[in-house]
Amino acid sequence: MKKIIIFLVAFMALGAMQTVKAQMSSDDPVYIETVSNPTKTIDIIMALYPKTYKWSESLEASQITLRLLNQSTQDFEWTDYKVYILLKDNTLIYNYKTQAADGDFDCTYTIPGNTTLHDQIVCFDYKFDVKDIKTVWVSFDSGKFFELFYYKK
Repeated sequence: MKKIIIFLVAFMALGAMQTVKAQMSSDDPVYIETVSNPTKTIDIIMALYPKTYKWSESLEASQITLRLLNQSTQDFEWTDYKVYILLKDNTLIYNYKTQAADGDFDCTYTIPGNTTLHDQIVCFDYKFDVKDIKTVWVSFDSGKFFELFYYKK
């Protein structure tokens, strides 16, 4: 019986190591930042993934995925906040509000607390190359801008 328990524990540990290794082997670049207050009623990680960029001919819009992770115990209301991108040629663009009422293109939603992920596809009415991105910010209604920092493994 003892051998079976040891085998099961070893098997589960090996599986966990493979999961961690797979997550860490990703070399996708990301623009990322954590925004939180001292009481942690706001504690959100924002990440913009350049490899998800695509140009939609039918919509005449650039699309890119913004992933939000709510680590607070409280819900987080996303109310059409803006993602600003400064290109290397000093062109400044920001996403527009879509007409979607739900799904990945919805610009107003609630992210439940306790490490809930939410993906939003943000749309820009400007075609660009992600290699030309100089800086990325997210702006909330408060008028504060939070810079997302570039990270590539």
